[in-house]
Amino acid sequence: MADDPFDDIKPEAPPKVTSLDEFRNRPRSKARGAQPNGRASSFFSAAALDGKPVPSREWLVEDLIPARTVTLLSGDGGTGKSLLALQLVVAAALGRPWLGRTVSSGRAVFASAEDDEAELHRRLWDVTKAEGVTFADLDRLTIRSLAGEDALLATQDPRSGVLHPSDLYRELDAFLETEEPTVVVLDTLCELLSLTLGALSDLKKRGIAVHRGHDAYDLAATVTAYVVHLRGIAAGRGGEEHTASLTAERARLAKEQADAQALKNAALRGELVPASDVERAWADTLRKVRSRRGRIC
Repeated sequence: MADDPFDDIKPEAPPKVTSLDEFRNRPRSKARGAQPNGRASSFFSAAALDGKPVPSREWLVEDLIPARTVTLLSGDGGTGKSLLALQLVVAAALGRPWLGRTVSSGRAVFASAEDDEAELHRRLWDVTKAEGVTFADLDRLTIRSLAGEDALLATQDPRSGVLHPSDLYRELDAFLETEEPTVVVLDTLCELLSLTLGALSDLKKRGIAVHRGHDAYDLAATVTAYVVHLRGIAAGRGGEEHTASLTAERARLAKEQADAQALKNAALRGELVPASDVERAWADTLRKVRSRRGRIC
C-alpha cells in the first residue's frame, strides 16, 4: 500500500475544559501544513477591540459623503448632476457649506470630459455670483476640461482582456499625488469609461444594463452585472461574443466527433465499402453503357 500522506499527522489531545466558555477560549495550536506565500495578513480576534474607543468617521460632506471614498452621483440626464458637483468643489475650495451641510475644506479638482472650457467658465461664473465671491477666491480649485480629447482612464488588452491604465490616468495620478486635494470630481462616468449611448444600448440588449423604464436603469444591478462582465473578460472567460463563439466551436467539434463515430459504426455493420471497390464498379458500369450505345448505333 502506498504511504498515506496523513500518517505523520498526530491527533490533538482532547482539551482539558469543563465548560463551553473554556472550550471556546482554549489555546489554539498553529495551523498545520500552512505554507508561506509572501503575504502578511493581519488577522485578529474581534475580542481585541473590547475597550478600544470607536474611531469617528471622517466626512467630506457631513453625514452624506465619506472622506477618501469613491462616491457616485447619479440621476437622469439633464437634472443638474454636473452643476451640483461643481458647486461641491467650489464649496470645498472656499470652506463653505454645500446643500446646507458642512464640507471639509481644502484643495479641489474638477475634471470634465463633457464640458469645454467656455462652458465651465460660464457655469463657474454663475456659482461665484451665487456665493458672492470672485474667481480670485478660487485659488484652491483646479479645473481640467477633457472635452474633445480621449478621456478613457483605462484601455483593454484585446487578447487578454486585462485593463491597463491610460496615459490620462497616469497624468491624473501624478498630479493628484502632488496636489493632495480634499475632493476630486471626474465628470462624466460614461465618457471616462467609454459608455456611449450606443454602448449602453448594446449592454441593455445583452442583459448587463438593467433597464427599468424610459431612460431609467437599476444602478446597483447594472454596476454589479458590468463588474461581473469585466471580471469574466479579465479572467479569460471573455464577454458574450466570446462565449457565443466558444459555444459554437464546441458544437462544431461535437458534431465532427459524432460524425466520425457514425462512420466507424457504419463500417463495422458492413454498410460501407472501400472507395476502390466503388470506383471499379462505376468503371465497369460505364464500359457496359458505352458498349451498348455502340451496338445501337
